[in-house]
Amino acid sequence: MVFNIWQFIQDLVLVEEAINELLTLTKKVDGVVEFKVDETYPKYVEIINTYELNFKNKYHELSGLIDISELPEDLRLIVEAYVKYLVDGDWKLYARHEYVYDPNEPTVRIQPIRSYYGIKVRVGLEEKPPISFKVRYLLFIKQL
Repeated sequence: MVFNIWQFIQDLVLVEEAINELLTLTKKVDGVVEFKVDETYPKYVEIINTYELNFKNKYHELSGLIDISELPEDLRLIVEAYVKYLVDGDWKLYARHEYVYDPNEPTVRIQPIRSYYGIKVRVGLEEKPPISFKVRYLLFIKQL
């Protein structure tokens, strides 16, 4: 049997999620983004928008994990976080990180981001991948 670090992390997160739901108002969002060879690049996919999840006008924090174990070598996954500073304002870039495959670190962490009006996160590639692959994510939104 092969040890699956992603499954282990998900199991740990389920325990943490149960505790968090008892203590705070926390919402879990998970999913998969697939990057296919035959698509047009650059390509960015929005994975969360707290403004659309009725967290607007509520002080909240977003954090999470992204599994990059399938990311082809020499390819950079870009993760961007945006925040709204005004309820009717524009989205402003808050953070931008680029990740490459590292067998010692198959999962990257989204550091906590706080906002009152909204947070959105998107992932993307600037160049066409040599093969199709998937990126899994697990995010937490906590109302503060």
